[in-house]
Amino acid sequence: MTTSRIHLLRAFPCWIALSLLYLLGVASGAETASNSKPNIILILADDLGYSDLGCYGSEIETPRLDNLAKNGLRFTQMYNAARCCPSRASLLTGLYQHQAGVGFMVYRDWGPGYEGSLNENGVTLGEALKKVGYTTFTSGKWHAAAHRNPPAHSLPENRGFDRSTVVRTHIDSYWKVLSSCDIYRDGKLLIPGDNDETTLKNPYQPDKDFYTTEYFTDVALEYIDDALKEDDKPFFLYLTYNAPHFPLEAPDKTIAKYEAKLQTPDWIAEFGDGWDEMRQKKLARQKAAKVVPSGQRLPEIHYFNNVSIMPGMQTGTDRNPLPKWKDLSKEIKNEARFRRAIYNAQIDNMDENIGRVVDKLKAKGVYENTLILFVSDNGCSGEMGVFGTHFEGGKYDYVEGEWRNGKFTRRGAKEEGAWSHRDKLGGVGYKKSNYEKWKKFSGWATSQGQGWASYSNSPFRKFKKFAHEGGIASPLIVHWPKGFSARGEVSSQPYFHFVDIMPTLLDVAGATYPENFGGKKRLPLEGISMLPYLQKPDQKMEGRPIFWQHETHAAIRQGNWKLVTDNDRSEPIIWELYDLTNDRSETQDVAEKHPEIVAKLSAEWIRFADRAKIKPFPETRNGP
Repeated sequence: MTTSRIHLLRAFPCWIALSLLYLLGVASGAETASNSKPNIILILADDLGYSDLGCYGSEIETPRLDNLAKNGLRFTQMYNAARCCPSRASLLTGLYQHQAGVGFMVYRDWGPGYEGSLNENGVTLGEALKKVGYTTFTSGKWHAAAHRNPPAHSLPENRGFDRSTVVRTHIDSYWKVLSSCDIYRDGKLLIPGDNDETTLKNPYQPDKDFYTTEYFTDVALEYIDDALKEDDKPFFLYLTYNAPHFPLEAPDKTIAKYEAKLQTPDWIAEFGDGWDEMRQKKLARQKAAKVVPSGQRLPEIHYFNNVSIMPGMQTGTDRNPLPKWKDLSKEIKNEARFRRAIYNAQIDNMDENIGRVVDKLKAKGVYENTLILFVSDNGCSGEMGVFGTHFEGGKYDYVEGEWRNGKFTRRGAKEEGAWSHRDKLGGVGYKKSNYEKWKKFSGWATSQGQGWASYSNSPFRKFKKFAHEGGIASPLIVHWPKGFSARGEVSSQPYFHFVDIMPTLLDVAGATYPENFGGKKRLPLEGISMLPYLQKPDQKMEGRPIFWQHETHAAIRQGNWKLVTDNDRSEPIIWELYDLTNDRSETQDVAEKHPEIVAKLSAEWIRFADRAKIKPFPETRNGP
């Protein structure tokens, strides 16, 4: 107690002094609590479309995330790096993915910018927050280390995380752990992968089947319990689900719920039937919720297929417009609805498990001073085909095929890839009638396809891995009752990128970014802190450039101008220019009207490509 407080107490009778002592103590405790560092939970979904949550206009039931949005903030302009592992590398370091070593994927090493593993150019969130007193945890999909023989510096146990339970690479399963996708705990093998093991049980709930979303949540709950019982240190939890990434695998009860909804007249009257009508109705809900501009229009969506650039790298190439729902046969519509029901169930289940985390925080009395951020690593996946992988034996997978009046006409070449037709059931495809046989096949067995993915990304154009808005726009929900006063607001003016998450969390934790770490000089951060915009959501942001490059897709945004291309290898690059003020669906290319803006932004992107080691492109380098 301070000297002034002691002298004050001596001047009053004993009972008054005791009362003042109590009140001063409470006030002092409240002051300490309000100034204490918050716990931080960063939740990352996998391949979730911009509008796949109820609070962003979806028909999917996500009450727990919607409640966080209702009592926090939604941002409409958060951007990712277009693909799973590049986004993770960027999010973890506050650098662009090439600077962090994952310019493409994690399966080959093409040298600087494309090492295929998290490098040591930056520090990770785990390292930065641990340095200022946080206990650090991660649970889920790491996917920032080389698929085979990952270097030690690319693994969570060596990059600042006190405890980790992760799949180091991709997951591509829910009911089992795939071969080469083993689960590691603190660097030691915990659950080895086995493609044939379909009876795995959840170690935390032995009476239940193993299911990744529930398992990684159980790990997270254990970490929270341990963090709060051991000491008074704040904790940082990086919780990375693989939902709703393919394959389509979810609890049967939840699938049945959405199967019924998709065919119920009252539900159809509210949400629509098929991806065309449903996109129209969703856009109206989005405008009402203010998560898209009031003048927003829906674009025409083209499906794509992959074209090889070199061994190990393909790029998405546009084909025909998506078929109209009304032109599909009744049988195809039913099969497509079934796949959508499973996809919806995956998101429903993830939301339920996020609710378990929230309930734990409330039970432990730390909910009010825990900062929760929820984002998705990229747009919804269009992998692969209009209807998804292994659909009807690949009979509709022709690059120029066309549906009309319930009939399909084959045109063009058959799409490449075993995912289209080589299934384990004799080439008939994976459908509702044989569901019990393929429900736990995992891998690339099933996906919802580009028809539904376009709806998940609505109102934007294109898909995961493209640099158009459908590939790079992420929902962002931020909830922190003690940190800011906004409740239920939608912030639409500032635009952010995953590079902004590191400076934001450092700002919240009262930390500074180190120029040197572990005896090595580190690159400076690329982003800005979002904290001022959490505290004042209406605050205007000055235009600043942010960048993208993945496969052959590239873009730069500055202010409301966005320059984007699907082919950054062409000479010269054919750029599209959009004014995002009311055209985030990128329907009105104004490049010819504003050549001076194209020239300015193109020059800025080329400078970035040089400094981030995007160039030379991998196909011009010596092979790995």
